Amino acid sequence: MKRYANPVWLTLLLLIGGSALWFSGVAAKQIYVWLKLDQETVAQEVTWAVVPLRFDRFGFEGHYSFTVLGKRFHGKDASPTPPLRNEWAAKERLQTLKDERPIVFYSSSDPQLNALHNHFPLRASLSAGLLVVLFLYFLFLGFWVQGRV
Repeated sequence: MKRYANPVWLTLLLLIGGSALWFSGVAAKQIYVWLKLDQETVAQEVTWAVVPLRFDRFGFEGHYSFTVLGKRFHGKDASPTPPLRNEWAAKERLQTLKDERPIVFYSSSDPQLNALHNHFPLRASLSAGLLVVLFLYFLFLGFWVQGRV
């Protein structure tokens, strides 16, 4: 039986497999952090700043502190609010953010691991899953074509 080793096909498999591996690693790291952030408390001090995200988008970055078992911890995270289109609107929104006391999510085993939002990384998980399925499809297709040639 002839061994099927088309270099273009192998390159395609390597690209898709490498991408699937990369996205799976990113998703696994994000899921790990999501699972570790198992406790929550209210931030005691929060300082917000407007930060440019891209050419025409502005977001917020918060420096905060919180207390766990009498020990004070500090953190920095982006606000979960959607980005705004101009700096003026961001500065207007900043006034309302200053009055809020956000919830801080932290790890009970290591409070140094903390964040202002703790959402399941759905996008990263779906991307990784789709790439793994695509890789398996092309791998199966290669074996199927090899059997036919």
